[in-house]
Amino acid sequence: MRWISRDDRNRIRVWSIIFGLLFPLISSAQDQLIFNNGDVVSGKFLGQTETIIYFESDYLGTLKVPMKLVSVKLEDKVNVSVETETTQTSEAPANRTEPKKAPVERSEKRETTITKLPKLPDIQSDKKDAGALASLWESAEKTLNRFVHDRVPSWFPSLPEDWKGNLRLGFNYNESQTTNNRYSGSFSLEGDKPKSNYLAKYYFAFAKQGDNVSEDDWGSSFRYRYKIQKQGFVETLLTHDVDELRNPAERSTGSVGVGWKPYNKKNLKLDFVAGGAAERVLKQNDDSTTGFKLNLNENFQWNFNPHMKLKQSLRFYIDPQNNADYNFRFESGLETLIIGAFNLGLTYRLDYDSTIKDESARQKTRVITSIGVKF
Repeated sequence: MRWISRDDRNRIRVWSIIFGLLFPLISSAQDQLIFNNGDVVSGKFLGQTETIIYFESDYLGTLKVPMKLVSVKLEDKVNVSVETETTQTSEAPANRTEPKKAPVERSEKRETTITKLPKLPDIQSDKKDAGALASLWESAEKTLNRFVHDRVPSWFPSLPEDWKGNLRLGFNYNESQTTNNRYSGSFSLEGDKPKSNYLAKYYFAFAKQGDNVSEDDWGSSFRYRYKIQKQGFVETLLTHDVDELRNPAERSTGSVGVGWKPYNKKNLKLDFVAGGAAERVLKQNDDSTTGFKLNLNENFQWNFNPHMKLKQSLRFYIDPQNNADYNFRFESGLETLIIGAFNLGLTYRLDYDSTIKDESARQKTRVITSIGVKF
């Protein structure tokens, strides 16, 4: 076995150190595409147009990148200029700034000529097309608003800016009854002040079968909210409902609660109210009852766009001493503007009362189609 001399070992150490220092330089002897966020892609610089740099990567293929997003470093050391885009405002045309130049290096070992490539569509063309499409859509929507949605007659009644009203007339279908020609209507008036909010509602529904007209139900409600802070408020709600075809026939409630708005944006509104309520119920052929209940109210509104919105609400009451005694009303509806102040509506409503002895009459569903007018 032949031993390595001390001199040979020293030579090996020296060449190992030299090779270790030169290896990164040898392995990185490629052009580099340096992005503004610090990412680096190695490969070959192909050339440039006025706005685009063309670069070939071994792994990513040929890249076409906007010049303002990257800079190029060649394996060489000779400086070459790459022009970047500049903007000029119309206010000072005389003070045009010179294009900025990003240094690009190349070595003496390999002569690299940078030629202007033919101007090709850059990768931002899709964005430009999308922007043009968005502008076209916006123009069409403005035209539609001007000649259709916002076309309100001069004689049409108007309210102060902090008040708004809505009148709706239509038809409803109730699966629990066989009557036809079911008419319905509703009216609401809302005022929104810096610290207070007022909302008054009235609704009615009646059915006609042959020559007989039967009043189904009608009711009214008044809600007052006092805003404590940006998301908190106190609410008082008074309701009165009359149903002549079911038992109970009449229900009046007055509730007080504390509310919270987790979302209160232009396109999305959601609030919850929890509190207590005093309830008086008058039943057909029975004595009236009065009691205290806990209540939970929820209101949700989602504006798909300025002309279409989804509204949903829930009023739930429960006896704290008897969990089997509860009632609720759930409503969900879609409303869309058609012309001027007129709009179409489709609403689903569910009423449920667990205290009704006839289980088939505890639940009443209704689908309402209507045309409304806002003022």
